[in-house]
Amino acid sequence: LLLLLLLLLLLLKEQQLLFERKKRGTMSLQSKFGQLKSKAKEIKGRLQDKQRKRGYLQEDHEELEAEVFGIREGLNTFNKKGTDFIPIDEKKVYLHYLGTRMMQTGNTIGDASPFGAFYTKVGRLQLDLGQLELNHNRHLHQEVIGPMQTSVHNEFPRLSQLKKKTQHQYAEYDASQTKFANMCAKVHKQGYTGASSKVDTAKDEMEELQKAYHSIESQYVEALIDTAAKEKEFMEPLLHMVEEQLKFHECAVELLMRSLPSLRDMKSFAGSRKVFGIPLPERGIDCVLAQLCAVIARDATETQGIFRLAGSKVKIRTLKSELNSTSADLRSPDGYRHDVHSVASLIKMYLRELPDCIFTMELYQEWLDAARVADHNDKLYKIKDLLKKIPQPNYRTLRFLSRFFHHMSTFAAKTKMEASNIGIVIGPNLGWPLDHATNSMFSATDSGFLSNLFEMLLTYHDWFFEKEEDEPDATNTDPYAIPGCVQPSLRSRSGSVYHSIHPSVPPKPRPPSKHSKPSLEIEMAEEGECGKDDVEFSNVDVFEGGKSLDDTVEKKNEEDVWDDDDDDD
Repeated sequence: LLLLLLLLLLLLKEQQLLFERKKRGTMSLQSKFGQLKSKAKEIKGRLQDKQRKRGYLQEDHEELEAEVFGIREGLNTFNKKGTDFIPIDEKKVYLHYLGTRMMQTGNTIGDASPFGAFYTKVGRLQLDLGQLELNHNRHLHQEVIGPMQTSVHNEFPRLSQLKKKTQHQYAEYDASQTKFANMCAKVHKQGYTGASSKVDTAKDEMEELQKAYHSIESQYVEALIDTAAKEKEFMEPLLHMVEEQLKFHECAVELLMRSLPSLRDMKSFAGSRKVFGIPLPERGIDCVLAQLCAVIARDATETQGIFRLAGSKVKIRTLKSELNSTSADLRSPDGYRHDVHSVASLIKMYLRELPDCIFTMELYQEWLDAARVADHNDKLYKIKDLLKKIPQPNYRTLRFLSRFFHHMSTFAAKTKMEASNIGIVIGPNLGWPLDHATNSMFSATDSGFLSNLFEMLLTYHDWFFEKEEDEPDATNTDPYAIPGCVQPSLRSRSGSVYHSIHPSVPPKPRPPSKHSKPSLEIEMAEEGECGKDDVEFSNVDVFEGGKSLDDTVEKKNEEDVWDDDDDDD
């Protein structure tokens, strides 16, 4: 029985504990609910206060305020982001930084190779664009961001102060209205007259606060109207920025457009890297051909059999390789190993390896027909008519060769190379038919006519070719006095003459019209309005230095038409 009673007491005690726990849990939930309810009332009261504060202006004045402070927000955003994203530090202008690093790397690479020169030129262009952007950014900071920051600093602090005063005055006025209304309601409800003096005091206080509120409100609205009237002044810096951006991008485009032609020429040059076997230059005379002729005019006027006797095959290949690698030094006979016949052989090789012959394959048959004309005068006029048909590069080159070989024929007393002999060894290198690859007999059948044609061209060169002021001097004896070519001693620090024989040239001029004289002058690009013209243009004038510099596969037959043991006929 005692055990049973003890168990019952324990069960009752346990139930009592469970009941108390449930009661405490219910009370805690009720207290939490009460806290949330009070919090909601507090938040609702704050919202009501904000709504009440928001009504401190009339609706149209509220719109005016939103407009004016929208201007402030826009100006502040631009000033902050403009300072961040329109840098005036060189290291933060990425093109300037990129160009600087590329220039440093280009100095390490050197301009001995076309890539090194091309890379340095592109780096210089990036640096110029970066400097242009840096100057533009600094101008914007001075003429746009600075004035806008001044406007924000001068106009809006006073507005903010007036706004706070208006809100504060309205809050006091609103509180006095509430106090006066509550007091009136209390007097009306309780019906006693002892508080009438208090009501009058509250009313006077409310009216004073109302006057103060309307006074500060009128000042605030007037200030808003004055600031809104200055919208044009706030727009002016932004409009100036857009105009300056247009100028900046126009200058950048101009700089790029003036750089692209020379960069494209350098790329084209690097792609072929050949001296022999490429088309004649569009402007002037090929620099390499003119240099070789200048060496002959300087060192071979007393060399018997010049152009008739063949040079050493080894020396020809060596000199050709040096011309390809821009390492040839033609200042003295040491440069061609005292074998001037090798230089003469290279002149003939240059003519033979042209993609199209000087006479042009298309007109080849007409040239042969002209050579077959029996009457001397008719033949001259026929040749002169054909000279008008060949392309201008061919015309200029043929004119130069005719004058040069006429000059060499004046030394025939010592060289034994009269005009007829020169015609024999040079004429066959000036023309070949369209089917020359399969027609192996044309050389034997047509060489006599070609020799006769060139003999007449050099004999009557003054009649065939009118003298032009910008025409190159065919009697020049200095291979490095040719425009576009510099002496090896004037090479760059890396020892390259890349820039000397392939200068950075301006865009090619329009080809001459059918009836105009062939123009050999290259006009320099004028400096634009964008400041310093950092695009390097070279005055190439007559001689074209843009030959490529890789060795080509030499033809198997490198012997001249005449052997060493031939008679001096």
